Amino acid sequence: MSLQLSEIGYGDTVSSYAQLVAETCWSGVLNSLEVQHTYPATFPKDKTFTMMGGMYSAGTTWAFNVLRNISLLQNKTVFSAYSERMSPKVLDKFQNHDVLLFKGHVLGKSFQNLIRHTPATLIVPVRDPRDAMCSLMNRFNYSFGHALQVVSMSAENILNVQTKLPHLILRYESGFTNTVESVYKLAHYVGFNLSVDQAQDVFESMKPQRVKELIRSLEQSRAIQPSRPRVSVDPKTNWHPNHVGDLKIGNYKSQFSSEQRDLVNNQLAEFIAHFRYENDAEAVKRAA
Repeated sequence: MSLQLSEIGYGDTVSSYAQLVAETCWSGVLNSLEVQHTYPATFPKDKTFTMMGGMYSAGTTWAFNVLRNISLLQNKTVFSAYSERMSPKVLDKFQNHDVLLFKGHVLGKSFQNLIRHTPATLIVPVRDPRDAMCSLMNRFNYSFGHALQVVSMSAENILNVQTKLPHLILRYESGFTNTVESVYKLAHYVGFNLSVDQAQDVFESMKPQRVKELIRSLEQSRAIQPSRPRVSVDPKTNWHPNHVGDLKIGNYKSQFSSEQRDLVNNQLAEFIAHFRYENDAEAVKRAA
């Protein structure tokens, strides 16, 4: 069985993250309530619940769709969406789906509680935050200040979550999106078994050219709008217009001024040190 574009395609048009998140989350009052969430001791053993809680522009959507495509190849029913908060509506999806798959960049306490108290799994792609900022600026027209703001929030969340919850780290600079071994790693981590042919089929479906073709089909069907790459998103796959970047490492060195680099290095010092991004030369060497 091979994956066709129609099978890994899209759902209803959603023009903004606000509209998308509203479908799977409570209102702002959730922030004050979510810490009180408790979950039953018995979790559906035949169900799979995975959260992608990674840095911006770190291959999070690639990993998200790898697991989605694996599930479809194995004839699983899948509910996939962007959400950073838990709600009863999310758990209700288990009634009609084998797999629940979510993506976000700042993991809320409600999802953290779910992962802590159930067999739900957490996958955390990371990337040099300076390059993550460049990617947001170049692909989605973020300003420097806005990119620094959202990347800083994600970095703080990742540092907090990875000390408290079991998780799988995927390092962008390792080139994990370029190897079929990453498909096996993701499948194994969430409890799926794959044949060699299945793994290769999923990997081929996620190569940059195939993803670009899928994004073009989304644009042609008007599921997403090329003129609004930041906010226009396919709700099932989370692909945006212009989503595939140049895959380069170290763009910030030519893109940022010395003042901008100093500001970012200071604000993101803890994340940079924790993931060993302090030395530019070493970061590039590790990725080679």
